[in-house]
Amino acid sequence: SAEDDDLMLDVGVGFTDVGTGNPGTKSSKFKSDVFGEWRQNFYVRLLRHLDRANSDIGCTCGKCGAPAVVAFSGKRHYLELMNVGRKGKLKLSTVGYGPQKELPDGWPLPNATE
Repeated sequence: SAEDDDLMLDVGVGFTDVGTGNPGTKSSKFKSDVFGEWRQNFYVRLLRHLDRANSDIGCTCGKCGAPAVVAFSGKRHYLELMNVGRKGKLKLSTVGYGPQKELPDGWPLPNATE
C-alpha cells in the first residue's frame, strides 16, 4: 500500500515477501517446493535492496546498507527457507518464535542482520 511505501522513506521500514507477485497471502496454500522455487528471486530482491541502500549512503564495504532486522510475518516462510535442500530427518518440522540463531543456506544479507 501507499502507507507501506511511506514507512520506508519516513522511518526506514520496508516490506517484501518470499512469494512477492503471487496471489494469496495464506502460506498453507503453497507447497514446500514452491517456496524453494521462490527462494532465489527473494534473495535477489534482498541483494538489490542492499546494493541500492549501499549506493545511496556511499558505502564501499557492501554491508552498511543492510537492514538491522529482518522479520518474517509468519514462521512458515522462514521454515521453508531453512528446509530448502534438506531431506528426510534433516528437515526442520518447526521453528520457535522470536529471533533465530541459524540462517537459511545462501542467505544473502550480512550475518550482522538479525
